Amino acid sequence: MGYDSDMVMIAALLSACFLVGSDTATEASPPAVPAPAPPAPPPAPSVDPLDLRVAHDPDVVAPRLVAAERAIRDPAVDDATAAKWGHLQQRIYRAMAADDALAAKVTSRMPPELQDIVRRNLVGTGTIAKTVTTLRSDLPDWRIVESRPQSELLSYYKAAGEEYGVPWTALASINLNETRMGKLRGTSHVGAAGPMQFMPATWASYGTGDVTDDHDAIFGAANYLAKMGWARDPRKAIWAYNHSTHYIDAIQAFASVMDEDPLAYRGYWGWQVYYRTVKGSIWLEPGYESTERVAIDAYCGPRGEPHCPPSPGDL
Repeated sequence: MGYDSDMVMIAALLSACFLVGSDTATEASPPAVPAPAPPAPPPAPSVDPLDLRVAHDPDVVAPRLVAAERAIRDPAVDDATAAKWGHLQQRIYRAMAADDALAAKVTSRMPPELQDIVRRNLVGTGTIAKTVTTLRSDLPDWRIVESRPQSELLSYYKAAGEEYGVPWTALASINLNETRMGKLRGTSHVGAAGPMQFMPATWASYGTGDVTDDHDAIFGAANYLAKMGWARDPRKAIWAYNHSTHYIDAIQAFASVMDEDPLAYRGYWGWQVYYRTVKGSIWLEPGYESTERVAIDAYCGPRGEPHCPPSPGDL
């Protein structure tokens, strides 16, 4: 029994020594600590299309423009909401077209799939602005109304384009640049009238019906462009419509964006009437109506931004 007790004691001591050694070895070689997970990307900035302010900071403007361009092209976004994004889109492009440095910085921050779209929209916005050579010191004797529904105008563009062999996107682009798709109701200083701005003699030769009716005016424009040789030379046909290379460039730029993605039309439908004055560009929203010229201060006084700019210089 004594032998056995001694052996048990020795075994216990050896076991204790082994365990202590094992613990010591473990403490000397701790397991590797896993690398921390990379931080989650920041959430996309929330953009409100009804906030029409445009800061001259590319880091603020770029994500707002991305949000607008993507919403306009998203089939899950309804037409009315896409049009609201279109107005914000328009204001951003006007600010960029008036500031080359801002335009370059914002464009460089665009995702690759949007960069060429942004460039073409800038060409359109900047070149059509060059067709206005005189800044006015008062506001026009116009009436501003809501455009006809998107689907209705689109049906007119497509039917007229098919009948006369003119792309619907070219008709939409002309309607956009002449009267913001029918929002502007008034006669130009040279006597052009209606949503497609026909001179009386031209309408008498190429139009049918009522020059102020959207359907009739769009069909008249398609007929005129076809007769002016659209099939042979689209630029020459647009030149006949308006003798300005700036105008031609703008029409083709906007049309090309809609050619690439017809949903872009929904944004343009939301573009508003801005009138260039010595005090900056002034937004004439639907409901504006006057039979005589209006003093800028009389209109802007009770409205302020976003209708009236804080300072001159924008498009």
